[in-house]
Amino acid sequence: MAITTFAELQTALGVWLDRSLTNITDHIALFEAQVNRRLLVRPQTTTATVTMSGGSGTLPTDYLEWKRVTWSGNPTRELEYVTPSLLSSVNASGTSDNPLYFTIEGSNLKVGPLSNTSISLLYSQKVPALSVSATTNWLLTAHPDAYLFGSLTMAATQTADAENGRAWNALTQNILGELWGLDFMQRGQMAQRPIGPTP
Repeated sequence: MAITTFAELQTALGVWLDRSLTNITDHIALFEAQVNRRLLVRPQTTTATVTMSGGSGTLPTDYLEWKRVTWSGNPTRELEYVTPSLLSSVNASGTSDNPLYFTIEGSNLKVGPLSNTSISLLYSQKVPALSVSATTNWLLTAHPDAYLFGSLTMAATQTADAENGRAWNALTQNILGELWGLDFMQRGQMAQRPIGPTP
């Protein structure tokens, strides 16, 4: 049985569980919540423009982790991360200027000195949730086994199927570990390279 869509995943879960559960979609959502706490791989990397006002802008709703923060002024400039307390001291005077620094506070990205110019944000996003209207995503397309065994693991807590639950959980953890390993290998050899003129 092919598992390429939200509907096909639900059907497969019903077959594997050999019973009719009315809340199969809950088990899928619980697996997605687990993945978003554990997985950070290249297919999750994307960009967004953050609109700024008074040096602050709202992060995308699917934000997990920043990769690069670039001020979109002229010339563009990659900003340096600082702690919220340090940024507060930078912005203590309320002066507007071309920013040098940024921080993350809750669901907001803040820069200092203050600026209203937009920010280009390279970041890791959550795995897009499956639904009736969003029938697939990159994880289901590339790794349907992760969705199947991860959702079965969540369902096992409701059905009190401890034996299968342990087996499905082990498969899920192995698959997620393999995704990490595959992502690491696809990045190629990593080496430190000095920036600036060679002495």
